[in-house]
Amino acid sequence: MPLAVCLDTGRDMRRLTALDVLYATKGMLLQGGTAVSFNRVAIDSRAAKEGDLFLCLKGERFDGHDFVPEALAKGVSGILVRKGWWSEQAGRNLFTPAVVIEADDTLTALGDIASFWRRANPVQVVAITGSSGKTTTKEMTAGILAKCLNVAKTMGNFNNLVGLPLSLLAVKPTDKVAVLEMGMNRLGEIERLAQIARPDIGVITNVQMAHLEGLKTIEGVARAKGELYAALDEEDTAVFNVDDPHVSNLARKCRARKLGFGFGPGAEVTAREIISRPEGTLSFSLVSREGAVQVTLQTPARHNIANALAASAVALAMGVDIKTIKEALEEFRPAANRLELIKLPQGMTIINDTYNANPGSMRAALETLKEIKGSRPGIAVLGDMLELGEQTAEAHRSIGRYIAGLGIEYLIVMGEFAPAFIAEGAVSGGMDKSHIIAASSHEEAVRILRQKTSGHDFVLVKGSRRMRMEEVVKGLRGEA
Repeated sequence: MPLAVCLDTGRDMRRLTALDVLYATKGMLLQGGTAVSFNRVAIDSRAAKEGDLFLCLKGERFDGHDFVPEALAKGVSGILVRKGWWSEQAGRNLFTPAVVIEADDTLTALGDIASFWRRANPVQVVAITGSSGKTTTKEMTAGILAKCLNVAKTMGNFNNLVGLPLSLLAVKPTDKVAVLEMGMNRLGEIERLAQIARPDIGVITNVQMAHLEGLKTIEGVARAKGELYAALDEEDTAVFNVDDPHVSNLARKCRARKLGFGFGPGAEVTAREIISRPEGTLSFSLVSREGAVQVTLQTPARHNIANALAASAVALAMGVDIKTIKEALEEFRPAANRLELIKLPQGMTIINDTYNANPGSMRAALETLKEIKGSRPGIAVLGDMLELGEQTAEAHRSIGRYIAGLGIEYLIVMGEFAPAFIAEGAVSGGMDKSHIIAASSHEEAVRILRQKTSGHDFVLVKGSRRMRMEEVVKGLRGEA
């Protein structure tokens, strides 16, 4: 998470003031003047500097209020605290010239300040959500738009109720568009994010089995994602995946203008003549009402074509010409740990997709392994898929059955669920049980791989974030 975002937009540019903060948050000024301005908003005292507004957030493992003395010692110009906290500090000798503002809830206040800043710096906002592909689509979209506009975008994957406001607060008056990623794990979260960001264009890449611990069913996931389209007005644009029935249904219900992408009927932005090349690239014809161009993506993953179509649809809705779209897509490179191809000196090729996993992204990664390995040996090293609730066992079994039909030579499984259920599904699908191996640690997985590989294998490594499957990749590269 970024620790502070800069609001210092230049000598002649508008600055965020204490009065602005009071107006945005409906907070109460306890000390200081309303004309005081702030260079940055900081949420971590370690990053706080002179002139900042230090906003105290309370998390599961920390409370920003505990670090107010440290922030004040660094010369911050103001602090924003929860209601009642300042009066509780009467005996602590917190004497300071800094502005002190209190609000009912500091997380809500952060969002309200970001929403104020968005109104003060009018930009077109593109909001992107989906069970998978949202970060890649965000990067592709920002890359295209940056060819002709000043673009702000979500920093990394900071897409929650803390990260999205901080990304918005980083918007400068010279920016013309902000491309923002929206994540969630419960109902109401995207509704709040959309309330903060007020998007002009909304994109839902897909709806898949993810975050089921809180949302229970895929229908629950669809309702949560659909909060983005519900926030759009008639003059806004909903960019939707025609191949995903849940997304298409959500789009039909919303009042915004609609632009469909995908491979099936009704797609106004589509891909034809798809060719997977041995060097790990994909070429296709990008087709829209603006014409057709040939595009080569520097990725082996076919599902990234759908992400490219979503990004292209956004760009076309904003009036970008198709040749500019082609140029930007061909410059795109996948982020680390997202179907990243790593060729080792001894001949092994690692497909590093360790960032996260749900059933949809797991299938896509396995399909990529099948596609690029061809007739050569392939090995899958898979960790648990988490946050699947009551669907956990069957979701893992389904992946195992899918693996059994892919011609993968060895399956190495790690964690609590993968060794039990992915292995079970693979055996029931016909995979040789002797070719399924459970590893108790990342180090053991690396040792098994070194024993089983012949030097020119393709090895997919994937699992949910908390499984830290990147440690397997580091071990294979000799970095552990």
